[in-house]
Amino acid sequence: MQMMMGALLAGFPEASPKGNESQSVVHGLDDLNTFESEMTTAGFQDISFEPIVHGFPILATEALWKSMVKGSAPITLMKSMVDSKTWKEKGNKCIQYLRDN
Repeated sequence: MQMMMGALLAGFPEASPKGNESQSVVHGLDDLNTFESEMTTAGFQDISFEPIVHGFPILATEALWKSMVKGSAPITLMKSMVDSKTWKEKGNKCIQYLRDN
């Protein structure tokens, strides 16, 4: 998710809070402190974690980007808000970010 958010901000810097990419850090449940805080707030006690790692093979950057566009409602919404030429330009920036990172 971090990679996808980074890619989106590379293509759509105007979507970043105050136009500053460094301020748009996504804190997901992959961060154990955030996860524990969320669970505690929800009322759970005696929380423990067991890491599980799954592979996510990426055969081509373009294929990854295409699947994310197809499978993500927010990205599809962003696509619908620009013309096809702009989407291609911004999408290329997103793909380049994914390649570089």
